[in-house]
Amino acid sequence: ESGQIEKPIFAFYLGREGEAGELSLGGPSADRHVGKLHFVNVEPNSDRSFWMIPIDALWIGDTTCFTRVNSAIVNPWDSSITGPKGQVMSFLRAWGATETTSGWTINCDHEGAPLIFRVLGRDYVLTKADLLGRYGHTCSLAISPREHDDFYWILGLPFTTKFYTVFD
Repeated sequence: ESGQIEKPIFAFYLGREGEAGELSLGGPSADRHVGKLHFVNVEPNSDRSFWMIPIDALWIGDTTCFTRVNSAIVNPWDSSITGPKGQVMSFLRAWGATETTSGWTINCDHEGAPLIFRVLGRDYVLTKADLLGRYGHTCSLAISPREHDDFYWILGLPFTTKFYTVFD
């Protein structure tokens, strides 16, 4: 209302490996993306407190596909990715993950298949490098199952760090 910001839009760039992050107010930063942004309408949700987007399908590599994925919440404040227990457990088994008191871990040398979210026909690919934190010879996965199987995912820091995210 004060006219200080051109449009009611904000965007996040969450820096990687020591690089500074950025919050843009009034529109996306031209320095942070090339080409046209992929616009996705936010889906209605009961309390309107989430940026919920439609998900067409989810793949683990090119072999396992889940089509009963309704939506995902894009949440740059969540430190990991969480999803329905059955779907996440399929991913963790494919990667040979082990549950520990501090979360799910794998051998850092394991070649894991990517996790691919299809959003309105466009694939968003998260690779091993996007999903791991390294601690010696053990790598901690930034993905975990939720106890309830309600078929939505929460796309936290691994997603919002890799993909420039604009909210309006």
